[in-house]
Amino acid sequence: MHSPRLREATQACFQGCCPNPNLDEVEQPIAKTRSTSSVCRHNFAATTASSFFPNTHFTNHESIPSLQESFLHFIKAYPNYSDTAPIDQIRAREYSHLSISDHVCLDYIGVGLFSQSQMNKSDGQSGNLPLFGVTFKSVSLKSQLLHGGEGSPLESAIKKRIMEFLNISQDDYSMVFTANRSAAFKLVAQSYPFQSSRKLLTVYDHESEALDSMVNMSEKRGARVMAAEFKWPRLRIHSAKLRKMIVRDNKKKKNRGLFVFPLQSRTSGASYSYQWMTMAQENGWHVLLDACALGPKEMDSFALSLFQPDFLICSFYKIFGENPTGFGCLIVKKSTVPLLEASGGSGIVSITPENNLLRSSEDNSGTDTELEQIAKNQERHNSIILERNVKETETVGTKSRKDKQGITVATVALTFLANFEDAYRLWAFIAQFLDADFVEKERWRYTALNQKTIEV
Repeated sequence: MHSPRLREATQACFQGCCPNPNLDEVEQPIAKTRSTSSVCRHNFAATTASSFFPNTHFTNHESIPSLQESFLHFIKAYPNYSDTAPIDQIRAREYSHLSISDHVCLDYIGVGLFSQSQMNKSDGQSGNLPLFGVTFKSVSLKSQLLHGGEGSPLESAIKKRIMEFLNISQDDYSMVFTANRSAAFKLVAQSYPFQSSRKLLTVYDHESEALDSMVNMSEKRGARVMAAEFKWPRLRIHSAKLRKMIVRDNKKKKNRGLFVFPLQSRTSGASYSYQWMTMAQENGWHVLLDACALGPKEMDSFALSLFQPDFLICSFYKIFGENPTGFGCLIVKKSTVPLLEASGGSGIVSITPENNLLRSSEDNSGTDTELEQIAKNQERHNSIILERNVKETETVGTKSRKDKQGITVATVALTFLANFEDAYRLWAFIAQFLDADFVEKERWRYTALNQKTIEV
């Protein structure tokens, strides 16, 4: 669903844009357990630290070198970077708005970037383009799954195409569209039979609005909430403790509860093994698979035919961007639907034809309010927070959620269309935090501009 121009950029980058210049001198053995991407990240960090202003201590943002000087050092460390010039040409030709707006896009994965060619098609003869928006429905999840039907011809066609893209059989699963990721999580929490299957076990190394909405609703409905623990600072799953929570201690109890499992961390980018789902299913858990951290390429390679989760949540924010804002879907195994409980609530949406998919929307239900706050604080740096509050090992497993502590983090995604200037401006922005009073100064500046106080 991304522009074909991105495929050109991908091919150009994979020709070897930034190999480690030290690899030809010393060949280091690589452990088989380490992935190729992990080795590349390690090599890049090691080479950059040793060749990019080594042994230099920066005291404030004014002490960092200029863009030109930094680029010269970077080219010296990575001479093959010049081979990526075709990517810059594609960016200038198809994504010129990135430069015209004088903003730095720090979430290439989370924001749908449309090429100029696609924009021209949308503005011109677009009779065959499936342009649409969403409208809200007030109906329970179970009722919609059992009696809602397939919707309009456009909605039915979109559902069919999504199911085919994810390699999911319509004979085994049903789908509803949701307003956003949080709505999908809350719908499951409102409908899941926690009276008979009391436990909710989540596997997340961070907190989010979507997860909080599910946990709060589940607790209100009598669920016993548990969370996996992670080892600090690399945020690896504490396998022994998670295995102990999954494995049933009562062989007679058929359904233990709901196991909520993401395929990938939205904070560290680490992938989790499908075997956790298998273990949960073998021990009587219903499984909710959270695929919202994945992009379209990863979503195309699900192994759902092998594991068949009871629930699957996908967000199309990474494909369409913010319009329709936060749009996603909840897919439910048909054999699980009769177990759900009827409940009131909202969050289900219907597909409605629109004149322009790229129109601005007044509905911000799928965005994080902190995005707007940070963007207003730093207009020149369009930084985007994906998730916040990374959980620490000592507090992630405590029974009282109020006792948990954490650190606030901002993650960025710089992919093929990002250039060196993007990375430099991100560095310049982060360097401002070397000033101990920077946050306080920004708070006062924001207050002066907007006449209100925000939490930074």
